[in-house]
Amino acid sequence: MQRILSKDLAGHEHSTVTISGWVHRRRMLKSVAFLIVRDAAGFAQVVITDPEVDGYTGTRTT
Repeated sequence: MQRILSKDLAGHEHSTVTISGWVHRRRMLKSVAFLIVRDAAGFAQVVITDPEVDGYTGTRTT
């Protein structure tokens, strides 16, 4: 799979991509989690709406 850097994500809108990096910041809400992922080129915001994600710990409940 080709590596997609955060600066190139706009060209892949509405596509499924795999990003690699480290979690710079995380914000956990009751039904959604926001992760700011940093890679060599910058930052990307990842939104997780999986109902199995616990809003407090960010871990899967199953």
